[in-house]
Amino acid sequence: MAVIGAAFGAGMIVGPMLGGVLSAFDEKLPFYAVAALAAANWALAFWRLPESRPRELASPGTFELWRALVPTPLRLIAAVHERRVGLFLYLFFHLFTAFAVLESLITLYVAARFGATMLDVGLLFAWIGLVLVLTQGVALRRLVRWLDEAHLVALGLAAMGVGLALVPALPGFGWFYAAGALIAFGNGIAIPAFTSLFSKACRSDRTGELMGESQAMATTGRIVGPVCGGYLMQSVAPGAPFLAAGAMMLAALALFRAARAILVVPEIAP
Repeated sequence: MAVIGAAFGAGMIVGPMLGGVLSAFDEKLPFYAVAALAAANWALAFWRLPESRPRELASPGTFELWRALVPTPLRLIAAVHERRVGLFLYLFFHLFTAFAVLESLITLYVAARFGATMLDVGLLFAWIGLVLVLTQGVALRRLVRWLDEAHLVALGLAAMGVGLALVPALPGFGWFYAAGALIAFGNGIAIPAFTSLFSKACRSDRTGELMGESQAMATTGRIVGPVCGGYLMQSVAPGAPFLAAGAMMLAALALFRAARAILVVPEIAP
């Protein structure tokens, strides 16, 4: 999970740089590049990604196909999942709703308050990506020697909550590099550990399906977060979305700790 997260962080470094270079030739070119990369990802996954379902199990039937077409949020509302899986899926939605506020609104916020340019924001996101790579590629491998996954999740959620809540109080654009590092560090240790805990809670014959559903909930959060955050920014105050996102992260920490006995599968001694 840490290696996957480090790859994600590397993408956050390359993405802003590539977008900035391509936009110098044509402002529409970055979007064509994104579409091309998405198509390449689909092709690579379709032809090269191995199947996670054990070979000894029978192929899914028509019922499984139709069930997979039902949107995950609706299935969660209908309580079709066991309690542990349902809690995990809700927390994926909760966490990514909060984090999406930073991803979608920070550009508008720093431009309005500090006059930051697109290049400034691109460099900031490149810095956040670099911290994410170092956290998941170097620091996390050392932290797991002293902390278990549940403690890593708790530490990461606390760091993200504090970092997001500090955004409205930052006196200058340069301070965003410090806050961004704190948020990236928290994300870099919490999300891989949380995803690992979720994978252990999944039955082996449904791991691929449920991991896909977790991403569906994360994507739903990325839809809800910007909409709600934009409303708060326009109707309450420019810094209100980040305060709300920080509060959501700390609320997620409280929920995770309260439900730890349900969420964390005990390790079975060999």
